[in-house]
Amino acid sequence: MSKIVVTCMNAADRLISQSFIDLMYSGDPHSAFNMINRRVSATCRAACHSAGVRNAEDQEDIAQRALIELFKTAWTKYDGTCSIFTYLYTIARRRALDLVRHRARQLGDVSEESSINPDEVDSANNEHRLCASKAMEEFEAEEPRYWEILSAWILSGESVESLAGSLGIKSGSLKNLITKIKRYLSELCLKHCGTADCSALVTG
Repeated sequence: MSKIVVTCMNAADRLISQSFIDLMYSGDPHSAFNMINRRVSATCRAACHSAGVRNAEDQEDIAQRALIELFKTAWTKYDGTCSIFTYLYTIARRRALDLVRHRARQLGDVSEESSINPDEVDSANNEHRLCASKAMEEFEAEEPRYWEILSAWILSGESVESLAGSLGIKSGSLKNLITKIKRYLSELCLKHCGTADCSALVTG
């Protein structure tokens, strides 16, 4: 098995991600976990939020599942072109989407007299979340480098100026990229469900 070389744009994340991979290859998953543990919860919460999963217990469960999947698949599915946190975010978002789909099916299987809490399972909101997630999946597949910028923007919580410095690009260029990303996501949502409003679930 050839060793993964991390090439993501953010220098700090590139160093952490490479260290994580190196520790995994050296047979030290405990140290690898400690390398990323500080940001696991925030990363998974952001992923859950983008899919519309707000319940704290659900988020904790998804974080645990995503972390297990990360350690199981890092050998075969992580290629180093994004940070390990972007990869974890992607896993957690997909697991959150699975939960949204499951609850949407539940809602479709019960009558109006169902005891399911409408605050927990809301059909209209689920449709918007599913649309946003479909748009995100298509965006990730078609524009992987832009996907890295989008996920870094969502995860970091940094100002555009600060994030631009981390990515090694000019703040004006990053602002233009974010505007382009927002427009593209809006177009994808418009294609999937007929309204561009869903993209706000991702980009705010």
